[in-house]
Amino acid sequence: MYSAIPSAFLLTQALKFYGINQVVISPGSRNAPLILSIATDPDFQAFSVIDERSAAFYALGRAMASKSPVALICTSGSALLNYYPAIAEAYYSQIPLVVISADRPSYKIDIGDGQTIRQNDVFASLIGPSFKLEQDVEHNAKEIARFSSELLLMDQASVERVNLNRITEAIGLMRQHRIPVHINSPFEEPLYESVLEPPTVYEMPSIHLKEEVRPLNQENRDLLADVVSASSKRVLVLVGVWDPLPLEVEQLKTIVNHFGALLLTETTSNLKDTVAIDSIDTLLAPLEQHPLSAELIEKLMPEVVFTIGGLVVSKKIKALLRKRQGLAHVHIGRGRALNTFNSLKGSLDLGVLYDYTQTLELSADTSYRDYWMAYYLNLNDKRKAFAAKAPFSDFSVFAKLLPAISEDVVVHFSNSSAIRYAQFFSSRAKMQFCNRGTSGIEGSTSTSVGYASFMGDKTLLISGDLSFLYDSNALWNNPVPSNFRIVVVNNRGGGIFRILPQAQKTPRFEDFLETKHNRTAQSIALENHFEYLEARSLDELAECLNGFFDESASPKLLEVFTPSDLNEKVLFDYFKSLL
Repeated sequence: MYSAIPSAFLLTQALKFYGINQVVISPGSRNAPLILSIATDPDFQAFSVIDERSAAFYALGRAMASKSPVALICTSGSALLNYYPAIAEAYYSQIPLVVISADRPSYKIDIGDGQTIRQNDVFASLIGPSFKLEQDVEHNAKEIARFSSELLLMDQASVERVNLNRITEAIGLMRQHRIPVHINSPFEEPLYESVLEPPTVYEMPSIHLKEEVRPLNQENRDLLADVVSASSKRVLVLVGVWDPLPLEVEQLKTIVNHFGALLLTETTSNLKDTVAIDSIDTLLAPLEQHPLSAELIEKLMPEVVFTIGGLVVSKKIKALLRKRQGLAHVHIGRGRALNTFNSLKGSLDLGVLYDYTQTLELSADTSYRDYWMAYYLNLNDKRKAFAAKAPFSDFSVFAKLLPAISEDVVVHFSNSSAIRYAQFFSSRAKMQFCNRGTSGIEGSTSTSVGYASFMGDKTLLISGDLSFLYDSNALWNNPVPSNFRIVVVNNRGGGIFRILPQAQKTPRFEDFLETKHNRTAQSIALENHFEYLEARSLDELAECLNGFFDESASPKLLEVFTPSDLNEKVLFDYFKSLL
């Protein structure tokens, strides 16, 4: 069965031809022509998600897992606006999505019809290109002649040719730059007419992607020549969100060793078996209070910083590097190069930099790295001692939880306390993710469910209470895999705000920043057929974790209740214990 509306059929056939076979659909009427051509086609994997905000993050999770584009389809009106948070996340995280919105004809916009808004270019600057398709002129030509006869000046063949070119351009740009794109398609009624045979056969043009290797230009050559000419240079390599290939990991290690660089990584860097400082704030926070703070911070300051991957969680390292005068910053990789420290000199592909270093003879001075690695490793006994005696709190929950994660589990963290506490502890997890493109609390659950639905791996979401409650519609998505696990650390509010300097001095802090509440996840879990467990002490947590990841007939949710008034003190005591 196929839609009788040519542009709807053309859109779906283009998706199929260009290999975009995962489609997340939110129900509606105006998008019925697209649903008709997708729902019964075995070449598509179609998923129905009623909440458009959740649907978009669900699609984002599947795109992350599959490393391939996913299409989103919604009806007209405000439905489309609910995609915006996930589109912004996809844009800043460079995750490809094709956002397809059904629309009213142009002559029915702003006349008082229901479910009509100005949909063209609605996402403005937080998306890749947006494309408006031309309305079919052979579908209900009588209605078109009545309201907007000038549309009939273009014949149907021309409409289809223009639309095919725009669809092809949109998909090509999405693949080239790994960004979301928007295609807005107006449909005139009737919407539910269908045909048993394809209404036409389109010859789809090929998409030729341009190779995006960034060669060494003269500016970058001069910069690198300056770096390698003096072995005493202090070189720092900072890795943000990254999902590296094994070859890329080996290339990075070689580059780090070549420059004698100090390597800083985060939970979302997904680098294992590397000599690195893997808890940046564990190093930096105590330095700020150290009697020799100014001297030590100056000794840590690099002259050159290479960044790899996406956004970095640690505010402290960003603040530190922004203070460095004359810092030379080079971004490595094909991702968007961001001038995070106001010192960006250029960007290079990892392979290009790796090949370049192989041509150089350099006896790297490792004293900078050796000093700080030794300093960091000397903190380990203090870290372990504090974790062993820390009272029940957010900190001690993460200290107990992360080491209990086995190496066959993929972990997703919500923003913002969850991902920050995760930075203090290592785990054996297979991979670790967080929506750091915009760092918002919305959509973490939907993203992890989407990821789990594609991969089939054991997937764990570690979430704060507000983030989980905010996105609880994610659990409507059926079926949620039985090996999906959630741990909600419930401190009954936005605990992160208690940690922020000066935040508690805000009038009515508990109402408008911390947002205290008495909600639990129990009813949500049970309504969505999750096995529910709860813990209110470390002993209870240990008992719940025993067998938590074992195979089961249904997904599981563990809620851990922590004391909100103690969490900030424990964290600050942790930093003091490292002095």
